[in-house]
Order: sequence, then structure tokens, then C-alpha cells
Amino acid sequence: MKSPNQSAKLSLSEALRVTQTKTQRLLIIAAPVLALLIASCATKNATNGFTASKAVDDYIQKEMLRQRIPGVSLAVLKEGKVVKTAAYGYANLELNAPATVETLYGLGSISKTFTAAAIMLLVEEGKLGLDDKITRHLAGLPEDWAEIKVRHLLTHTSGIREEVWKGGITEFDRHEYRQEDVIQTAFGPLVSAPGEKYAYRNLGYRLLGMLIEIPCAGSLSLGR
Repeated sequence: MKSPNQSAKLSLSEALRVTQTKTQRLLIIAAPVLALLIASCATKNATNGFTASKAVDDYIQKEMLRQRIPGVSLAVLKEGKVVKTAAYGYANLELNAPATVETLYGLGSISKTFTAAAIMLLVEEGKLGLDDKITRHLAGLPEDWAEIKVRHLLTHTSGIREEVWKGGITEFDRHEYRQEDVIQTAFGPLVSAPGEKYAYRNLGYRLLGMLIEIPCAGSLSLGR
């Protein structure tokens, strides 16, 4: 069972599917580039049958040189429709492998942005409330977590300690684990009361990812 924050990799085609099924308000670009500037550049000359395509190519290549970006895969959407896809540079410099529109990029914590956006879509649809206690939707959580609300996870104010692993390892990105197993490593008393203190936590967004899965998968349990 994977959530948006567990396996933080997304291909362009997957990103487009998420965008088109969840919302037509998001422009997905699987690379660290200025999405709004690209969209603006692409739409200024839309009356010329998308003649701005070359302008987008020139802009991306210029920015890649300036920002030392090895590879980019992009999609430009207009009115909910894909009007351009392209790939530039390399997906892996060591292997000299070119980037493609299907390249998987390790998004890391950029995935938190998409996770938060997906949560807010569920809130808009009335399927989730910002003030819902997470124990209402996720079974098997510690009693100490009973007062944690969805908004606490979003704002890193839940009071949950960071996850740990055998030997004190805290980095899970290089390995595949069941989401439940990772979350259970943080079970126990809270570091601070919910809403009392800000402390950046990956684990909070792991829990949000599981909340996103519920409308499709039904109730979830983290039973010990």
C-alpha cells in the first residue's frame, strides 16, 4: 500500500492522470522549474496555433544551463488539455541516460505539496474535514494521538515524533517499506500537545497520504 509520500516518484504520464482526474487547475511539471512562467510563455501566443512551443523549448534549455539542471520532463496544459509534452537533458548523468516523458523523478518532499492539495480537494468535496480527528479515519493509532486533527498534520503541529528505524535510521527514501510499518516506529507519547508547537515531520504527511487512500480503499487500520 503506497501513498503520495511513501514512494515519492512520479512519471509524467502518471502526473497527467492525477491532474486530469483530480483537478484541471494544476499544472504538473516533474522537475524543479518555474511552472507558472512556462505556462505563461506557452499561452501568450496561443492564437498562432501554439507557436510558443519553440519559445518554451528555448526557455527550458536556457534555465537548465543557468540553474545547472541535468534533466527536465514537462507538460503544458491549457483549459484541461495537454498541448505540449517534452523532455530535455538526462535522467541519469552517470549512465548517460536521456530524460523522457516517462522518466521517474525522485520528488522527495515536493510530494508534500501534492499531498496537501489532494487533502484540500477532499475537504472541498466534503469527504474530509480539517478539524476531523485522525483517529476517526485511521484505526489502531496510539491513545496519545486521540486529539490530533487533520489540520495539525498539514501544518506540522501534531506533536508526533519523527519516525525511526532499526539502528536509529531515519531515512526511508532509498528503501521500500509498508507505510504502516514506518508509522508504527513513531508510536508513543507526543513530543508536544497538538497545535502547540511547530516541528517539521515527514510522518504527518505519511498519515495524510493514508487519509487520501481511504475514499478509494475504505477504512484503514494501523493495528499493532
